[in-house]
Amino acid sequence: MQKTISNLIKIAINELGYLEKKSNKDLNHKTKNAGKNNYTKYNAVFGVNGCYWCAYFICWLFYTLCGNDKVEAKKMLCGVLTGACETLRQACINQKRYFTKNPKVGDLVFFKGTRHEGANHIALVIKVTKTKIYTIEGNTSTGTGVVDNGGGVAEKNYSLTYSKILGYGRPKYDKEIDTNSDNSQSSSLPSIPIKNAASKSATYYKKYTGKSTKVDEVLKSIGVPAKYRGSFKNRKTIAVKNGISNYKGTADQNLKIVGLAKKGKLKKV
Repeated sequence: MQKTISNLIKIAINELGYLEKKSNKDLNHKTKNAGKNNYTKYNAVFGVNGCYWCAYFICWLFYTLCGNDKVEAKKMLCGVLTGACETLRQACINQKRYFTKNPKVGDLVFFKGTRHEGANHIALVIKVTKTKIYTIEGNTSTGTGVVDNGGGVAEKNYSLTYSKILGYGRPKYDKEIDTNSDNSQSSSLPSIPIKNAASKSATYYKKYTGKSTKVDEVLKSIGVPAKYRGSFKNRKTIAVKNGISNYKGTADQNLKIVGLAKKGKLKKV
């Protein structure tokens, strides 16, 4: 496989919907054994688990693109394979492949957070318009703004002026294309099913038109499979997909799920 932007994004799109696990069990399944303990197949490749994994998700994408070759993946990522976002950002800075504006498709975007100085979160840029970047990222949720410990792989978007964006790193692809920001930038990559990715992350269950506020009754009525109903553990997959992090099955959280269903905005898993 050529080490191109389009091939990398295809790999990333295929990971949408993956949920972190509560243990080392079922690491390669997208939704089984979902939990909040930060166990993932992405971490496991690099000999660690149970830790923040947004950066390891990015490293895993390049590792996969390179045919499971860590040496080649490391070259593409400015000399490092790491779970530390700031370490990767500094590597991009050191190799003069770091920019604070004019992002391109295929760039890595670094976000500041609350845990420590520098970058706390990282994502892959899959589309750029005059006002926004669109990303695929790990250890996040579909909630608004940067979510740096959300539990899944999701597609998101941010304003170019979003205050938590620190800057952009540019990996070393085989073919670096000119993708300056404009409304039709994604057309520069015709082989990448960006629109398909967006529709996948925004496929909804049918709108609930009944009067019940009981979450399982509502979910059953709109066609949610039984494996995602019946207990808060079963519903966690639905909750995470819809931006409800740290789901415990509380009344407020369940009403949020019901509210989305009534609007026809409950995303499918």
